[in-house]
Amino acid sequence: MSARGPRALGFGAYLGAHRTALVFCILCCAFAWPLLAAMGVGAGERGLLEVLLALAFAALQVGAWARERAWVEEARRIAGAGSDALALATDAEDADGLEGGALTGAVRAVAAEAARQVGAARAAEADYRDFVETWVHEVKTPLAAANLFVENANDPALRPLSRELARVEAYVEQALFYARSSSLENDYVIYDRALGPLAAEAVRSRATQLIEAHVAVDLMGMVRSDGSDIVAPCDPKWLVFIVGQLIDNAVRYRADPARDGRSPRIVLAAREEAVGTAGERVALSVRDNGCGIAAADLPRVCERGFTGQNGRSQRRSTGLGLYLVATLCKKMGLGVSVDSQEGAWTEVRIAFPRNRFGDERDDV
Repeated sequence: MSARGPRALGFGAYLGAHRTALVFCILCCAFAWPLLAAMGVGAGERGLLEVLLALAFAALQVGAWARERAWVEEARRIAGAGSDALALATDAEDADGLEGGALTGAVRAVAAEAARQVGAARAAEADYRDFVETWVHEVKTPLAAANLFVENANDPALRPLSRELARVEAYVEQALFYARSSSLENDYVIYDRALGPLAAEAVRSRATQLIEAHVAVDLMGMVRSDGSDIVAPCDPKWLVFIVGQLIDNAVRYRADPARDGRSPRIVLAAREEAVGTAGERVALSVRDNGCGIAAADLPRVCERGFTGQNGRSQRRSTGLGLYLVATLCKKMGLGVSVDSQEGAWTEVRIAFPRNRFGDERDDV
């Protein structure tokens, strides 16, 4: 519902909307005076009859206004309810009068059809998600067999094949998380976890492509200065996927020593901010020294399918990586921001608000 709520239908507004009926009442009273005079009715009696006629018209208008105000306010309440409009329309009260009854019936019919379409859409989405998840699990078997064959062959000529298989696995994983992103609320479990081991797991999952791309990774900033772990509330599986997507982007748009005069590098760091306050949080950053993002593209990098200037120069860019990162972070209540300087660096920062989950977290 809007912040101000529905505005009541005032009597003046009602008369303005029914000005034709008001003019008719006034004309009736005006013509009654000479008509009664022609019939020989005295001035006193004519005045009394005019007053009674005016009161009768006024009573009729007040009654009609009261009935109309009820269903107009109900309609305005539904219209201003936002995401609750469908539920309110389904439970709309019966309105008095011909117009009110017709409006109530129409609103309920629209609400019933909308509910049916929403249910059908949700069922179709669930079927699609189940199909994708089943397909992903099925396709993992031949991929695992192909990887095992390549490893056992130990043939340097098969290294390009191993690299392509790793790309296929990454795309399969991305498809699975994309399909699940619409139902993430039922799929994640939040509890305190050390961020360093999770970041290291994400790096290990991309070890082959990092080595082949000659990208150095710095994880020193993932622990406190005394060597202890930095802990934040998160779902380990989803966070490893998110960090993996950020590593994929950093590798894809890495620095070229011949062109940029610097070796490609990724720095992962975590730090605690606003400790002891209501805004206490942990910030995880993934920073690379690659080609950066154009200033004009920066506001749109998290949009689905947006590839930008850099993506258009990369035929393999899908525009889904940062979109999935932003979507998953939003659904888990995490903040995400992207900053960059074109031709120099890019940094993605994820904020974990510690106080958001309260006592629902389990300490480990």
